Amino acid sequence: MEYDRGGVCGEVDEAIYRDVGGGEELMSKKKSKKAISTKKQDISISEVMEIVIKRLLGQQLSKEDSETVGRYYVLQVPSKMYRYRPYRPDDNREIEAIINNNIWFSALSEFNDPFESYYTLDVKSLISLDTDIKNIMGSLSLIQQQTLIEEVLEDIDYDKLHREIVSNYTVACFSEKNDSLLMWGHYSSGHRGICIEYDTMDLAYNKGKVIIPVNYSNNIPRIKNKDNASIMRFILQLLRTKCTDWKYECEWRCIQDKGACGKAWEAKGALLDSSLPTAIYVGCKAADEFIDTLVKTCTDTLKIPLYKMMQSKREYKLIPERIV
Repeated sequence: MEYDRGGVCGEVDEAIYRDVGGGEELMSKKKSKKAISTKKQDISISEVMEIVIKRLLGQQLSKEDSETVGRYYVLQVPSKMYRYRPYRPDDNREIEAIINNNIWFSALSEFNDPFESYYTLDVKSLISLDTDIKNIMGSLSLIQQQTLIEEVLEDIDYDKLHREIVSNYTVACFSEKNDSLLMWGHYSSGHRGICIEYDTMDLAYNKGKVIIPVNYSNNIPRIKNKDNASIMRFILQLLRTKCTDWKYECEWRCIQDKGACGKAWEAKGALLDSSLPTAIYVGCKAADEFIDTLVKTCTDTLKIPLYKMMQSKREYKLIPERIV
């Protein structure tokens, strides 16, 4: 069973929001919710993705398309997103990035999932779209057809194609949760790092970077068509699909391609503009000197709350306790 919470992505975001009818109204969250609260609220991710495809292909968005995109993001996206970050002694780059409203977008090649952006081909579907090949297949026996398909699959250099895809995109990862024991352990230096809170609407609208919800599935994405719209649809699917083993992360992604990163592009990713955090959470095992640095940063510079995650006395649970 697939686990899908919806969303759209990356390079097209700024253009999409320029096209959104009444965009200025959507920029104000309170005003937006009041204005559209009486309209249809259950918008599927498929509806939104098809609208993104239109924009990617250079098609003009209708007023209804624009309202659908705005309504989806105002009403159906979590209001806060969280980003787990490590603690690195004697390295202030993380704090400097936060102060400068920057977020590090990692190259897909740097991710810890070996199946990141992996795919396969639906050869039968692709053959059915080519009249000449379809006619040739029709003249073969079922055994000959299966043999030919297997030979085609064996000859495909999946690693080469995969490298071409992952070398052109960077990703910043977020979560719906700020109290995951596993993510604090995996991504925040064993509960010694931080978790940064962002207002989702500010994060999306401020710099035109929309957040993609990850779709969790046990099925590797398959290329079934080769027209422009289908390829673009597949790329969006590819960049937001992970195995269900990762479902606990409740992950959302902000994706930027190489062109969008510009001169900031590096071999391992890019440091890009973002919005100001709304709070910072420090791990329950954080060093005192690191907490002192965060107190000063949150109080004097960022002017946002700082919380420390505390261990519950009664259950396996982290509880945020405000420090400043």
